Amino acid sequence: MEFVIFDLETTGLSPDRDAILEIGAMVVRNDELTTETFETLVQPGRNIPFYISKINGITDKMVQHAPRIEEALPKFLEFVAGRQLVAHNASFDIGFVRSHAARLGIEAPIRATCTVQLSRRAFPNESRHNLDAICTRLGLIATNRHRALADVEVTAKAFLEFRRRLLVKAV
Repeated sequence: MEFVIFDLETTGLSPDRDAILEIGAMVVRNDELTTETFETLVQPGRNIPFYISKINGITDKMVQHAPRIEEALPKFLEFVAGRQLVAHNASFDIGFVRSHAARLGIEAPIRATCTVQLSRRAFPNESRHNLDAICTRLGLIATNRHRALADVEVTAKAFLEFRRRLLVKAV
C-alpha cells in the first residue's frame, strides 16, 4: 500500500484569498518512508506577509524564480498519481489544493487521512493535537519546522506510528 504524505506552506489561512508558497510530499510504501519526494517553492504572485516569513522562513527573494502555481500544482498532482493522501490538519491543505485546482480548471483529490484526527483517537484525553504536541507524545524529533518537506517527514513518522497503534486502513 502506498500513501503520499504532504504539506503546504501558504501566505495565510484562506484557500480563496491566500496563495501556496511551498509544496512538500513523500511516498510511504509498505509502511516504510521512501526517498521518493516532491518539493517545490511556489511564486505566489504577491509579497509574502512579514509574519508568514517569520513563521516559515520563506522570503520573497526565495520564491522570485520559483514556478507559479499553474506549473507547480499539476506536477504535484502527477506525483500523487491516485495514491492515498495523508496530511496534518488535512482539511486545511486539501482546501488549498482544491481551491487552487478549481481556479486552474483541473481535478484534485478531495480526501486525505488526517493525523490530527488520528491523534485525537490515539490520545482522547489530550487537548492539543498540533504537530509539536504529537512529536512530544510519540518521541519524534522535528527539525526545520514549518518548511513543507521537514513537516512531511515528521508527519509521515507520526502517521506510521498511528497506523501501528490504531490499525489505520486506507480511506
